[in-house]
Amino acid sequence: MEHPLTSPATTAGATDALALDIRGLTRHQGTFTLGPLDLTVPTGSVVGLVGPNGAGNTTC
Repeated sequence: MEHPLTSPATTAGATDALALDIRGLTRHQGTFTLGPLDLTVPTGSVVGLVGPNGAGNTTC
């Protein structure tokens, strides 16, 4: 199985290029689990991920 972050972003015959294509991403931190997450971002898009308190997460 390919890692979701290293899988090809486009498929044969696709007309729109993708800047990001994530499938099945899961994050565990302590007892909290987020996922699985699928995220597709077309080239040229600007996307921000914001938490429930309005702040983004900059640490891993």
